[in-house]
Amino acid sequence: MAKLSLISVLENAAAKAKDSGSMIAFFIPQDVASQIQKMFGNIDGDMVEPKDMHITLGLVHNYSGNEKKISTILDKFCARHKPFSVSVRSFATFPPNEHNEHKHILYAEPEADEIYDIRNHLFSVMKKYGINIDNGGHNEYKPHITIKYCDEQPDVNKQEQFSFGLDKLSFAVGDKRHSERLG
Repeated sequence: MAKLSLISVLENAAAKAKDSGSMIAFFIPQDVASQIQKMFGNIDGDMVEPKDMHITLGLVHNYSGNEKKISTILDKFCARHKPFSVSVRSFATFPPNEHNEHKHILYAEPEADEIYDIRNHLFSVMKKYGINIDNGGHNEYKPHITIKYCDEQPDVNKQEQFSFGLDKLSFAVGDKRHSERLG
């Protein structure tokens, strides 16, 4: 079973966007990511490494030279938002297409109104400061935690449910991350 690193995921997204890849995301706590990995370890496919499992809020384009500006914005932004809890009650797949190299993407569906609230506020703030952030070419935003890229349709009929807290927001460029605490 192959594992995918964050850099390969971002490079793939960047190649599709024809831009250097970076994102703003909530990274999943390691114990939760390891639990998710164990749940789906028996399914064939390329597993996303637990340290790289995340909920993307948006992709940042043309960030070169703006890293310090983005970090400063995130510092002030995160001070205005409180840590919150996320529930995962279901798992699903995105169908194969040209954006995901014709693989089925197995993902967890995080539930928390705060994800949408923070994302909407983030897009507004970034736009105000002239930072280009978007949905990576997807029409609709669907918060998800990518688990595996599979050649065949995986069985996602899992009954496990769990919750976890999120208290940091990260600006990630390849394997480098700048994280700020919420609250």
